[in-house]
Amino acid sequence: MKDYKSVKTPGPGVMRISAVLTEAKKSIVGLDIFTTIVPQYRLMSEVKSLATGTGAFVGRASVEYRITDSNTGVMLAAMMDSRVGGKTIEGSTESWNDVEQIFQYWAKELRERLRYLRAGNNTTR
Repeated sequence: MKDYKSVKTPGPGVMRISAVLTEAKKSIVGLDIFTTIVPQYRLMSEVKSLATGTGAFVGRASVEYRITDSNTGVMLAAMMDSRVGGKTIEGSTESWNDVEQIFQYWAKELRERLRYLRAGNNTTR
């Protein structure tokens, strides 16, 4: 992250970020595209999304992370999140595109949350 310096040893003002990817599932490209562009099947995918929270044949990923003080081990923050891909044509020919987009979202969100906390806000947004 460009706002932070990576170090190899614990020290004052150093946080340790531990992340675990608990799920990563690629999309099924052909069926994802088909249920995105054919109106009848798109509707079926939308109904599935309303019932289950995820569209048909999209990718998904889940992560858990925690941030601790590198000297004391005191937990400073923790987070769990699960995301699913969307029904868009852009990137739909790549089976891992949904997961890559989710990773980009998480990186941006972590950076923003750290910036928020660094500004002296000690509560979640």
